[in-house]
Amino acid sequence: MSISEKPTFFTEIDTWALTVTEAHYKMEPNLFERYGKAGFEKSKRDTVYTLHYLAESLQMDSPLLFVHYIGWLKQLLAGYGLTDADIRLKLELVLQHIQSEEHQEWTDRAIEILELGITRTREPAQTPSFISEQYRLGKEARLYLDALLRSDRTEAYALIDTLVERGEKVEDIYQYIFQASQYEVGLLWQTQQISVNEETHCGTACR
Repeated sequence: MSISEKPTFFTEIDTWALTVTEAHYKMEPNLFERYGKAGFEKSKRDTVYTLHYLAESLQMDSPLLFVHYIGWLKQLLAGYGLTDADIRLKLELVLQHIQSEEHQEWTDRAIEILELGITRTREPAQTPSFISEQYRLGKEARLYLDALLRSDRTEAYALIDTLVERGEKVEDIYQYIFQASQYEVGLLWQTQQISVNEETHCGTACR
């Protein structure tokens, strides 16, 4: 599916985040007692991040990006005492807000992606890999990232040359090799499987 119209919330993320956070605190007024104004601002900032991921997932037509983000968010917020139900409620409020807006080209797809994210809140927190042989060019993406992790850029670039020579589309190489590898590097760093230096080195090569 291709979204030719840029999602409205690319330009209205801050406004939407405020609306959703206010609705959340209205539903649960004890949140102000527990976290105060600083907690409200942090909750709004988290909502901004979530909307950015949703917008990017929609623009790239990559539900997997948003689903992985929710898996990571579950792990992160658990350390602050927030539950899956808290995340799910926030996503449901975002969903309600989108449904209340005027229907646009991207609305139905955004709802689909949000519903996948809501489903993810009910699953184990562990975030699955962004690279799998079940995905298009998954085997090649694994070989490419393994080469980068070994600091063997020559092998990594040779693999890309081979893909181009065999007729793979540039946009597919970008999405399924570069983009997937970049997300996987971020995941490896978040789960402390690679160092900051390794993350920076691989991330630069993936861009």
